[in-house]
Amino acid sequence: MWNEKLINGDSFFDRDFDILLPDEVRVSSYTHWTPILIIEKAVEFINEKKCQKVLDIGSGVGKFCLIASSLSKAHFHGIEIRKQSHLYAISLAKTTQLNNVSFSNTNVCDLDFSPYDCFYYFNPFFENINPNRSIDKNILLNEQLHQKYVAHIKSELNKKGIGTVLITYHTNQTEVPNSFELVYEFENLDLCFWIKKE
Repeated sequence: MWNEKLINGDSFFDRDFDILLPDEVRVSSYTHWTPILIIEKAVEFINEKKCQKVLDIGSGVGKFCLIASSLSKAHFHGIEIRKQSHLYAISLAKTTQLNNVSFSNTNVCDLDFSPYDCFYYFNPFFENINPNRSIDKNILLNEQLHQKYVAHIKSELNKKGIGTVLITYHTNQTEVPNSFELVYEFENLDLCFWIKKE
């Protein structure tokens, strides 16, 4: 199992995850995949707040969910619109013995947010307004979709109960509903922890 080092508390680096995937996929690592340092800090907060079900919006090849689920008892679910990225996540999950991680090939607008008490949000729609940073050309990208997705997520998060956790990474704070309060920020890492207060 590639994640055995994580479970045992041994050193595990971004490159250790990267080599699990083909070269043509691995090129997205630096720009689009969450660094392990960020995942570890996010998991510390998730465990501290005793979150039960975490949703990763735009999970890509599954790095955040797979590593986080190796470090936490919470259940992590990743949604990804790209079929091929989703299939890589499923394939990697099968090589572990984890029972607290799952993935779906789903558009965020079609997902029920109600089961989740924590959300991880790594600016998943930025490529819609900056196509030069896109992963590939396999899905439609435009500014209208960016606005649609951000508005939908803000609306769904506003429906959540008090105490809901939101973790954002490299995300514009205008995309966070006013009902969430920033409780901690790693400014040098652009990592923010939010709690729904109203």
